[in-house]
Amino acid sequence: MNAKKEKMMESAIKGYIAGLEDPYSQYLTKEEMQDFKEDTEGEYVGIGVYTTNDTEKNAIVVLRTIGNSPANKAGLLTGDIITKVDDVSYTGEQLSEAVKQMKGIAGTNVKITIFTKIILNYIQLISIHGIMTMRKIITN
Repeated sequence: MNAKKEKMMESAIKGYIAGLEDPYSQYLTKEEMQDFKEDTEGEYVGIGVYTTNDTEKNAIVVLRTIGNSPANKAGLLTGDIITKVDDVSYTGEQLSEAVKQMKGIAGTNVKITIFTKIILNYIQLISIHGIMTMRKIITN
């Protein structure tokens, strides 16, 4: 299949899944699936946060931070909405692009702008990229 047809097919499938209006259903492209596997099974450099696309608000929402990660140390909380990464605005539909920007070289800075319900306001946090190691859990 050529690139244009593949892009059209992916768009059609994404539209079909979005039409389900199920916040837990999402179609992932090959690249997005590879990123997902890396985030959940491997080692990567990032700020240490699990996020999701809140389809009702079209926003990137923090599910939780990872242990002693830079995101945890910077004060990100469950329910915070990430609105910008390095001064670039992102919506929930752009979750994959935002996640790529939150990854980087260990020890470098990334600026995250969030809307937090705690103070009902926007704040900026500077976080340092750290190495995250994700353990694969296997059950019988």
